[in-house]
Amino acid sequence: MKLPKLPSLPIGALKSKLPNIKGLIGRKGQAPDDQQDFDNLDYMAPTKFQKHGKWIAVFAAYGVFFLLVGGSVLYAALSADETAENLIAARPKAFISADEIVLKTEPKPEMATEGTASDGGNPTAPAGVDSAETQGPSDPDEPAGPDNFAGLMAPHPDPALIENSSLGPLPIVGNDGREPWRVYSRPSNVLETRPKIAVVISGLGINSVRTEQALALPGSVSLAFAPYSRKIDSWISAARENGHEVLLTLPMEPANFPRSDPGPFALMSTLDEEQNTRRLEWILSRTTGYVGVASYQGSGFASNPAVLRPVLANLKQRGLLYLDGKQTGASAAPQMAASLGVPIGRADIVIDANLSRAAILKQMKLAESLARANGSVIVLGHPYPVTLDRIRVWVRELADQGLALTPISGVIADRSQS
Repeated sequence: MKLPKLPSLPIGALKSKLPNIKGLIGRKGQAPDDQQDFDNLDYMAPTKFQKHGKWIAVFAAYGVFFLLVGGSVLYAALSADETAENLIAARPKAFISADEIVLKTEPKPEMATEGTASDGGNPTAPAGVDSAETQGPSDPDEPAGPDNFAGLMAPHPDPALIENSSLGPLPIVGNDGREPWRVYSRPSNVLETRPKIAVVISGLGINSVRTEQALALPGSVSLAFAPYSRKIDSWISAARENGHEVLLTLPMEPANFPRSDPGPFALMSTLDEEQNTRRLEWILSRTTGYVGVASYQGSGFASNPAVLRPVLANLKQRGLLYLDGKQTGASAAPQMAASLGVPIGRADIVIDANLSRAAILKQMKLAESLARANGSVIVLGHPYPVTLDRIRVWVRELADQGLALTPISGVIADRSQS
């Protein structure tokens, strides 16, 4: 059988009919172009933004932070004067004039309420104290009622002893020579021959409960109030109406500053004389009717004669006394005050340096011994519950021990004359 003849095709046409084997195999083992496009993973590589994105976020956060801090500092700097004026305007002010003064008198005995403190009264015992223990020795002939000496205290403020300043009323010596430490003092018996004990409770006016307990003590106990108290005018008035002689505490730099902070407006050895004087006058302008100041902390400041001298000189010009709290044995105050003529007293005993009942009782016995040996003693305490409880009992027993409870000004006056 004869096979049909196949049509002949040109070689060029034949090549076009065959698959592109060379193209399928590729050159030198390479995949074809579509396969190369399929294996190309360059699109998965991170972009420049993705590579540096985390650093951009960090720098942006720092930028926002510094912008906020810088803005706050700039605002504080630009508004410092306005802020200071607002603070001064918000501070309580006292306006003194002769027409506004009202003489304060003591209530009549029949108006006295139960629990009112007085010399010879029987205050109600505070919580946690045995009432029999606090009553002390009973005396059927002892008169009851308010403190008789309270009505003899000079009213305050005395216009002749006031200087009106931009800070508030400041004490001054009157044109007639009268000094605030004598005018505002509690009367004491100049004919008293018994050994005298002056008790001062310092740091009052911050805790209302403790301050009220101190006000309930006999009137011969002197009270020192913190200048930061918001109710300082009310406390001073209440204390004087109960017959108490009052002082202001004077915060000063301690030796371990800044570990111990005496508070705002404290006198500092790092400040110049003008700045310390300004701070002193701010403290003195807080109220009226006080006889002087009692040092608070101050172990560093009081041992520096150069910074202490202008302060004591200022107190001398204003007719105020100074009570050294015995914060340091290196205090230059006693000798310097004596040379400047400042009436000064120094605490002989800090009764609650050790806050235990036994230690306080031991200090009380020591105070009695010193009073008998030296004629007088100054005892400093603080408004701790145990201190107030023990003093309340102790001061009512002093008369039976042959000792006289005397305000701080009375002891200082006696020592200045001897």
